[in-house]
Order: sequence, then C-alpha cells, then structure tokens
Amino acid sequence: MVAFVSSILVSLLLISTVDFAQCKSRQYAMQCAIDIYGALPSSASTVQSYKAILRNSSATTFSLSNDAEADHIWMFVRHGTRRPKAEKIAELKELEELRDEIVQNFANKRHIPFCERDWERLKQWKWDHGITDDQAQMLTTQGQDEIRSIAQSYKRKFPQLFDGPYDRSKFNFQHTEAERTRDSFHAFVDEIFGENAHTQINAEPTEATQALLKPYKTCAAFISQQENLKEPDSELKKFQDSKVFKKAIKDISKRLGFDEKLKKKGIMNIFDMCRYEQAWNTTTQSIWCAMLTPDEVKVLEYAKDLSGYYEFGYGSEMNRGIQCSTVRDMVSHLESNADPRVTVYFGHSSALLLHLTAMGAFEDGQKLTAKNFQKLPERKWSTSKMSPFAGNLAAVRYTNNKVKFFLNEELIEFKWCENGVCDLEQVKNQYKHFNNCEKTSCPKEDADPIESFFGSIIRPLFE
Repeated sequence: MVAFVSSILVSLLLISTVDFAQCKSRQYAMQCAIDIYGALPSSASTVQSYKAILRNSSATTFSLSNDAEADHIWMFVRHGTRRPKAEKIAELKELEELRDEIVQNFANKRHIPFCERDWERLKQWKWDHGITDDQAQMLTTQGQDEIRSIAQSYKRKFPQLFDGPYDRSKFNFQHTEAERTRDSFHAFVDEIFGENAHTQINAEPTEATQALLKPYKTCAAFISQQENLKEPDSELKKFQDSKVFKKAIKDISKRLGFDEKLKKKGIMNIFDMCRYEQAWNTTTQSIWCAMLTPDEVKVLEYAKDLSGYYEFGYGSEMNRGIQCSTVRDMVSHLESNADPRVTVYFGHSSALLLHLTAMGAFEDGQKLTAKNFQKLPERKWSTSKMSPFAGNLAAVRYTNNKVKFFLNEELIEFKWCENGVCDLEQVKNQYKHFNNCEKTSCPKEDADPIESFFGSIIRPLFE
C-alpha cells in the first residue's frame, strides 16, 4: 500500500514539474505582430499579389488632353497568382515540423514573444495538403480573379479597342506552353468577350511563340550566367554572408526560441510561406508573416532583388538584349496602321523583367551590390513593384502618333519623353538597335543548341 501511494505521489510530482510553467499565467506580447504587408505592401518580390501594389491612377493618365484616342495597344501580361513549384511544395510542408519545434521551444517558458492570438494561430497552422505536386505552379482562383480584374480595367480604360465581339483580324492573343499562362489567357478573354470565349480563339503556342516570348530558354550564355549566381563571389552570396543578413537570421532564430541560428533555407521557407499565403488570401495575414519584422522583410526582399538584378536586370550587360524579340515586336506593333489593333501576350516574370531591362526602365543611378542595401531603400529596381503576379506592361499608341507606356496600370516616365508622353519617332529611334535581334540577343558564339537544351531544364527562376 505504501509503495502504491509513493508511486502516485511521484507521478503527481512529475506532472506538476512538467506543467509548472504552463500552470503559471503566461505572458504574451502586448501587441500582435504588425501586418507586414500592410506596412510594406510591396515587399514580396515576384511572389507578390497584384492587389497589394495596384494604385488608383487618374483616368486622365490613360488619355491625351487633345482628345486623341488610343489606336493600338501592345501588352505583356504575367500569369496570375500560382501554386509553388513541386520542390518548393515539399520544402513548405516541412514547416509543420518547424512549427512543432517552435512550440516546443516555449513549452516550459513563461514569456511568449507573440500575442496570444498569433501564438494560437501558429500552433493550429497546417500545410494545406490539398495542394499536391500535380497542382504545382497551377493558377489559383485568386490568380484568375487578378487577370479578370486587369482585363476589365483595360476594357474600361480603352473601350474603343476592347469593346465589341471577338474579331480574329483585330486581336492577337498568344501564351507560352505553361498551363498557368494558358489559364490566364482564358480568364482575360472570357472577361473581355464573355464566358467561354476562349474556346473560340486559337492561341495554342507554337515554336515561334516560344522563341518570341522565352528566348532566354535557349541561350546557353544566359543560362551559364544564371549558374554563376551560385558562385561564392556573386553579389547575392556576398550579401548572404554580410553582417546585416546574418543579423536578420540570428534575430529571427532567437525570436523563435532557437539557441542556434536556423539555416538560411529554413528562414527563406518562412518568408516564402508568408509570401504565398499572403498572395493566396489578400485579406488575412499569414501567421508566418507574423514571425518576421518589417526590417527583416526588407533584408530578405533585398536578397530577392539582388538575385533578380543580376539574373534579369542591369547587373549584366547581356540582359539588355536577351528579350530583343518582344521589344522589336512591340515597336513593330506601335508603328503599324494595320490590324491587329490589340496584341496581348501571356508569359512569365523572367521575360517581363528582361523586357523592362531592354527598354531601360527602372534603372538606378548605381548598381545594386552586397554593400549598398542601406543606401537604396527607395530603389527603382524593385521586383515586387515591377513583376508581381499578374504584372502587366502596356504600350499604347494614340491617333496623333503619341505613345504612353504603363506598368501595372501606372505611367512609366522615361527621360526621353515629356511627362510620360513619347513621340512615336522617338520610340522607334530609342529602340532601333533591336531591329536586328541576331546582333543584340543571345551571343551567337555561345549559343550551343545542345547546352541550351540541357540548360533549359534547369530550374527556371522567377516564373
């Protein structure tokens, strides 16, 4: 009997010891984490919802004061919000294990560095197992809505171009072979011409379409350049080894209860889950966003911008010519008086950023490097603002031969134009070096077709 009672007392003592911290009144943070994408609406790089960066431009921005009407429009539209790639899905699933580790880190601690609401949300968070590998990179419902909204907006801005039934001679729609660009095309034309209008429009991609919209896929020199970004002496790698980046990693790890710094991959998965969930549901803050501070997000965003700058931007002279095909096509469309009056291409972030680079848009006065993060808080090269999901570029020619360029429905003001209004002859002269893409696109001597083939199956970033 004595032994039995002793056993009961020992068990109770153990239970009370384990639960001691939890029995005491826990102290949570007085305030819940700031809504990062409320404070920093444009900081998710290319995993950015269109709604977050959209501004209400004045209706007069899209017209001309002398009543000249839009006569031709050329557009490049990135697909809408999508699911992650298969390999990223596998990585994000692992956040369930990280969640458990974070909860365990504070199991016997009284102070929780998050508000009670956020702490409970973290404990209850689960990966959506309805998102499977066969859905990788597929367009989401949010993505379809974004594209429909853009179509509706441009139809409202330029009714003389988009009103009326579909006429094959007046409209040119093309998309890449990717399912997400095809579905974006469907959403766009269905909004313009009525439900299921896409079934009456043949826009199946051809080899010529691929060569036009994705020339970077078959350029060996360009592919080799992407691989060089993984080298230790790349600006991205140097930034990741910098004090400011390492401090962000250390601070995040400490806040989540880890004595040792989390690996960079784990931190980037937190950032990626934050970005994807925020893009999928723009009205609710992702709990993973609550794990980060605005200053930490700025650091992680700069790493993404650095990567994009050297992959697709002004970090490489080669990038200025890779997308020659679409720039030449754009100018050709603007100077034509014949049909089609409307050309809309559906593609990827890579092409949109390369096209903007070729145009000389959003170039800063100094290069982005590992050392000047703090000097460029208001940099022009911002992938969040330039190429969010459903990012779109529009070039509009008016009946008086004036041209305006719009990125995400905001006027682009080039120095060689007057308050964003360009002369057609100026446009032709500015981009005349793209008349012959053999000279300005992929360096010919490096364009090995075998190497290009194998390079084309390497993970295509920013798509």
